[in-house]
Amino acid sequence: MSFDIDHFEKAAQRRPTVETLGKFGRQRPPLLEFNISDIVIDELHLFLRISDRLLKPLVEYLYNLDCKAKIAGYSPVHVTTFVECIQSLGISFNVYVDSEKPKPQIELSSINALERLKILYSIDVADFVCGASENKKIVSKSWQLFIDTYEQICTFGEDSSVSSWTVFEVAKTFVNTYLDSSVVMPGINDKVTPYMHILVYHLPTQLQRFQGIKKFSGQGLEKSHDVLKSTYLQHTNRKNCDNPFKQILKVRKRLCDLDKYRRHSTTFPSKSPAIDEVKRKFVVPCQCQCKYLFSHFRNVLIYNSLFIL
Repeated sequence: MSFDIDHFEKAAQRRPTVETLGKFGRQRPPLLEFNISDIVIDELHLFLRISDRLLKPLVEYLYNLDCKAKIAGYSPVHVTTFVECIQSLGISFNVYVDSEKPKPQIELSSINALERLKILYSIDVADFVCGASENKKIVSKSWQLFIDTYEQICTFGEDSSVSSWTVFEVAKTFVNTYLDSSVVMPGINDKVTPYMHILVYHLPTQLQRFQGIKKFSGQGLEKSHDVLKSTYLQHTNRKNCDNPFKQILKVRKRLCDLDKYRRHSTTFPSKSPAIDEVKRKFVVPCQCQCKYLFSHFRNVLIYNSLFIL
């Protein structure tokens, strides 16, 4: 973290594909050749990967405290307290430990970006760190600096006080503070991850070039992928189908055409307590009875069709 903001954007730092094979994590040549300057960072994946490096080391740290508490004869409550704190925010979260392997493997429940933001804003991580107050401050500061960095990324182009240089300075301070917190949490290694490198040395340049990267977010594409996957698993005949993708398109087109005929629940504007009493006594029981009759009628139709076949 000792280079200038434009150090890795210089021509001397750009290496041809042939020279990087077998190095820098690149095992095979890319399927398509493209210029590195044409790549745009996806802020969603950037946020998810870096927030992983904040949450998982904390859980591993709490798990180690529980192991020490068991050896000392105390009740292991650190991980349980952290999980309950997150669940109190209305987030479905849990920690899974695979203790069958020589080194226990810790896995966290899958949580989306909005839930991660809620955790970062709502939880004071210093409450879960033991030891001196300096240790609590350094871990809490790294979380707060990441929040500040992400806020500047999201408001770039809208807030005149946010520039590529301010993003670079805050991101650089965050990474240095994060590395310093490895003294407190052994789960944090002292190496900069690729996403942290991108956050500091490539993101500010792209923010300046495109006046923000939120417009290139892949959240819409990811949601479309979820919709297509659920359609394939729930609404297509996967066993006897030569072209499942064609079936997916037909199902999505049919659902879009029928969406305008969807029946919406009737709303009854409340004008007086007497009307509310009538709704409670007659309308709601009637709706429940209709649902029962429809379900019974549907079951009769299914039974008759099976009998005929």
